[in-house]
Amino acid sequence: ALRQSVEEARGFDPATSTRRFSVAIPHPLGPAYALRLRDAAAAAAPGVELRFDTRTLADDAPALMREGLLDLAVDWIPAEDDRFVNRRLFEDGLVIVARRGHPRAKPGMGWKELAQEEFIRCHRRAPERRPKVLSGKLWDLMAESRLIVSEYLEVPFIVSRTDYLGVMPKSMASIAARDFHMVVTEVPGPPIRIPIWLVWHEGRRRDAGHVWLRALVHREMQAAAVEAGLLAEATAAK
Repeated sequence: ALRQSVEEARGFDPATSTRRFSVAIPHPLGPAYALRLRDAAAAAAPGVELRFDTRTLADDAPALMREGLLDLAVDWIPAEDDRFVNRRLFEDGLVIVARRGHPRAKPGMGWKELAQEEFIRCHRRAPERRPKVLSGKLWDLMAESRLIVSEYLEVPFIVSRTDYLGVMPKSMASIAARDFHMVVTEVPGPPIRIPIWLVWHEGRRRDAGHVWLRALVHREMQAAAVEAGLLAEATAAK
């Protein structure tokens, strides 16, 4: 690693580099984002190797970044230590989904209508890994669910085959509608906003290869947000 750093002291050439980078993406779309980043990196840097970890409950990311074992993370929880850099990528949200043909589900459902339905839900996250918006009326609707799954990616599989309703990140709404032919409705009340962050340790700030990696991840994540309708193209270009 020291030899590689010395060799790259004069700059980083993605076309010839054989560096390895490790990226954590605990966002529910982590696997899809990983494939997107893999393809983008392969096109620009065929010799660079990217390794991805998409565990939702990965609470060891800060320690791994301090030790240099993890290069950066795409997360909904910013790092609180002042030695970390948090850069906002886009704002996600939450939507409610139901199968097409559900006898009662329709866009614009209110709390009273939703309270008559049964929800599938994901396991409750540890407090430090839990978006604060997952509380109040929304959580109350799901609290008594008889079907609990591990990950948000399981929700459309179950909902598309039952009369359960489910809650999913807004970034997955187009997938729910296009691939699973589901009805998508907003959560009643003020819009739910969940900032998604690009997080890294400031010790890597001047690392030329790391600068390239951060730019790649930032560009591809914002492009994905534009495609999902979460970010305007003009904003992403800034």
